[in-house]
Amino acid sequence: MSATDLSKPLPEILAANWVRVQPTLLAYLCSALSDLSIAEDAAQEVAVAATRQFTAEQAAKPFTPWVMGIARKKVALYYRKHYRDKLKFDSDVLAQIEEVFVENEQELSLRRSALQQCISKLNPKARRLIEFRYAAGLRTKEIAERVGTTSNTVAVTMSRIRKVLTDCVSKQMNGGAQ
Repeated sequence: MSATDLSKPLPEILAANWVRVQPTLLAYLCSALSDLSIAEDAAQEVAVAATRQFTAEQAAKPFTPWVMGIARKKVALYYRKHYRDKLKFDSDVLAQIEEVFVENEQELSLRRSALQQCISKLNPKARRLIEFRYAAGLRTKEIAERVGTTSNTVAVTMSRIRKVLTDCVSKQMNGGAQ
């Protein structure tokens, strides 16, 4: 954090940092917890804990590793509560996962931006299929029923859309535009 940032009120500093780190945090929680709704609940718990613990001293330190440490503790607590005899990840594995997300925060953010731009370039039908699959969480069969086609057609179309998006994101990440 720069000195000018430290001149802002603490709630403003916290909010700016939270907005920046939240997508990376949620991605980490999803990978560690394997369930979006549980990950979203955990992210809210992390936000509450971060709000309570954030101080001027903390504002001067790197925010992402600090918040990811809080998240790691929430994940460990979740597994202790729900899987006493079958721990899914030990604390070393969680720390390694956290480290990868912290190290790659900027690239993940750039990739998310590129993906959003690429999705906005899709034709409306393709965007609708993407929304059904990834925003609504529908399966291929459910999408087919909604759009009045076969599951196979949806699967093939989705495969083509993913290829277009992959190519578009790659081009954007390499400095080109599609």
